[in-house]
Amino acid sequence: MQCYKVIKVINNSSVIASDKGEEIILLGKGIGFQKKENDVIYESTEIEKKYQLIKAENYNSNEKDKRMLPFIALVIELMDKATNNEFSYTTMKSLTDHIAAMYLRIVNNENLENPFHYEIKALYAKDYEIGLQIGEEIYKRTGIRVPESELDFLTLYVHNGNTNEAKAKMDLIHSVIYQVSALLEDKYNIRLHKDSLDYSRFILHLRFVVERIMRRENNADINLKDLVKDKFAKYEAVCSDIVLILEEELNTTITDDERVYLLMHIARLKSMACG
Repeated sequence: MQCYKVIKVINNSSVIASDKGEEIILLGKGIGFQKKENDVIYESTEIEKKYQLIKAENYNSNEKDKRMLPFIALVIELMDKATNNEFSYTTMKSLTDHIAAMYLRIVNNENLENPFHYEIKALYAKDYEIGLQIGEEIYKRTGIRVPESELDFLTLYVHNGNTNEAKAKMDLIHSVIYQVSALLEDKYNIRLHKDSLDYSRFILHLRFVVERIMRRENNADINLKDLVKDKFAKYEAVCSDIVLILEEELNTTITDDERVYLLMHIARLKSMACG
């Protein structure tokens, strides 16, 4: 039976091991649990995925090839240290695939566009700062500069590791924000300054609306309907369209109190666009 010698344990779901003198990354649920250097892992059901160097004849640059595996291991290690909870095995598989693809994009000068950069930066500010720190540490240790767009995606993994927030919930929040932003820009010609404080506040409010509804909480402390009814009346049409998006995505009815807050944020965005 084939076996592998442990070189380094990254976490419970991943180890760096030696396969006949060649370094590989092994992934498997619990594969690193209580393992230490020089322990032996046998070819068995606990090994669910392997990452090994691409053979030189199948890749343009042998030097790039040699750096790929240490790069993946380093990023996983930094991500693991930066988060409060250990990544699930499913997330670890996805993260490792992403890092491998990210490495190839970087060394081949391929730019990954991320239209949600400002939204990620606003929604997950603390996790984004951690992502920046990870990027700096990667540069210090490898000389490889991770582009901003790639750091955005690492931020989402950091957030997942710190909160265990379900991907479905994150996808729902992003979908609502994308649809609302497109509505404001395309239908109402409101130019969104995505690097502004007002835009950050607006999308954070959308996030909190989604989270309150998913928790089945009422925003009962707000009773400003009469106060703002006349002042923000001209934004009612915009607000109604946003409410339709929220109600369709969340399969619920948006309260008048939530509409009031939406109206105030829309007014700020509109005044900023006109200013």
